[in-house]
Amino acid sequence: MDHQPTYQVIFESIREDIYTGRLKPGDKLPGVREMSQHWQCTPGTVQHAYALLVRNGLVTSRQGRGTVVSELPSGATRMGSGLRRANLVIKAEQFLLESVTGGYSLEEITEALTLATEHWRVMETRESTDEEDVIRITGSSDPVINALADAIPTLLPGIRLQVQFGGSMAGLMALNQGDTDMAGCHLWDVETDSYNLPFILKILPNRKMKLITFAHRRLGLITTRENPFALQSLTDLLKAGIRFINRQHGSGTRIWLDEQLSIAALNPEEILGYETVKSTHLEIAREIAEGRADAGLGLESAAVAFGLNFQMLTLERYDLVVDAAQAEREPIRRLITWLQSGAAREYIAGFQGYETGETGKIIEIL
Repeated sequence: MDHQPTYQVIFESIREDIYTGRLKPGDKLPGVREMSQHWQCTPGTVQHAYALLVRNGLVTSRQGRGTVVSELPSGATRMGSGLRRANLVIKAEQFLLESVTGGYSLEEITEALTLATEHWRVMETRESTDEEDVIRITGSSDPVINALADAIPTLLPGIRLQVQFGGSMAGLMALNQGDTDMAGCHLWDVETDSYNLPFILKILPNRKMKLITFAHRRLGLITTRENPFALQSLTDLLKAGIRFINRQHGSGTRIWLDEQLSIAALNPEEILGYETVKSTHLEIAREIAEGRADAGLGLESAAVAFGLNFQMLTLERYDLVVDAAQAEREPIRRLITWLQSGAAREYIAGFQGYETGETGKIIEIL
């Protein structure tokens, strides 16, 4: 997904439902108040998203009738080229992940990366910017980063965030290509039992970098509120009839899951829905809340947003990675200083499922 203030995330989610046929012409969208509760945002943010849907001809909004799905725009087809292209790129990302974790250098897999890097160039239209006050953050989806994109002009006047969610590997690759300023990632390395550093050394070799800890996040199983199957562990996903919803290849969540399944000698092919993927934690929670899946792996904050049950499995570290020279750029320097403040820890801790004991801690790669 492309840069996303919250209104853009809502817009993309509803647009996907329209193009895949989950929402049909004539269907009425939830009210603004209901949507703002689901997405943990202001009513104005939802109104902004709905207005964008109207401008794109996807819905109509009439007094007394609410917001209703329109006929698909001319030339559009359900399950069209956008989703077909996304499926192709997911396969390319799987190849990228297998190559990097297999010890291959960037030089050896440059040609193979071509399709994967296209994911972040053509998946959605994105306006490039040279504005000095903008910080581009690309990488793993995070509800707090998403909320921060809306809040930052108030918290740090004169700074704007452009956030693009595509997975942790996506963030590091975008950083390597010079297509972003900071990468958000939570990549767990099984050999060292550590986060991010081993991957950065492979993907960004011989580069002076800084890792700024954003927070530690509670990751675990998200289930329906009632959790009728009593799901508590990854082993429970193999129970008959359990519909699982997964994250895409290249995401930190998927890497952790695949490693844990391997350690436990569990066969992913025996998990119903293992190949069905979504790009963000909130999308995972939404699938479960709307009855299309029984369980998924995601953040506690996403489960809370949709009133779902959560069973914690691990505490993971989410870092913002930046080139050491870029870290001295005024907007980025101000953001880092803010992350080291009590105000930042208070803001992040306001979202359930986050621990801020090391927020603002810097690891330097020289």
